[in-house]
Amino acid sequence: MRESIQQHVEVAGIVIEEAKIAHLAYAPEIAMPCCDDNSGSRSINQGLPN
Repeated sequence: MRESIQQHVEVAGIVIEEAKIAHLAYAPEIAMPCCDDNSGSRSINQGLPN
């Protein structure tokens, strides 16, 4: 991900040292089948800060 961002900004002299995903959201049509059972909802929420 860092390299992809770097390609877009290096022409301006910007250096990307680190890139992280802070929030991951799913479209309802993708998220709902995952939440139909308890294990799916746990896998979506696992690792997200409270």
